[in-house]
Amino acid sequence: MKLQTKIVSFLAVLVVFSFTQQCHTTMENELLKHVSNGDYKEAKALLQQDVDKNKKSLETGNTPLHIAVIKGFENIVELLLIFWADPHKKNYYNEKPIDIAKQIYTAAVKEKDTETTIIYSRIIKILSLYTIPEGASRR
Repeated sequence: MKLQTKIVSFLAVLVVFSFTQQCHTTMENELLKHVSNGDYKEAKALLQQDVDKNKKSLETGNTPLHIAVIKGFENIVELLLIFWADPHKKNYYNEKPIDIAKQIYTAAVKEKDTETTIIYSRIIKILSLYTIPEGASRR
């Protein structure tokens, strides 16, 4: 009888764990969606619920921070960093968010797109405050 009780208890724990993982996955997908849409208020609400802010999208490996950078949402970039999003995470193309910001900035300068140049110069500045240079210690 004790073995049956242990098995039932173990199975109950697995069910709860599985449900918790599914809820978190749903929350992380919601965060990716709200960041992609530039929905600051909803993104902040999810971040306050301790959602995984470094969860990578399956397609590209982009984190919410990568997506906010790509979309040019500097207020969401700053929000994610305040909630401890990791600016050193790389996507499947081996790019950190700051690498993407620099690429977009460079393209905007070449195209003489003043508005995009200004936005990305600010995003690079924000990311630089939270990014440890290559070779430096992360103590």
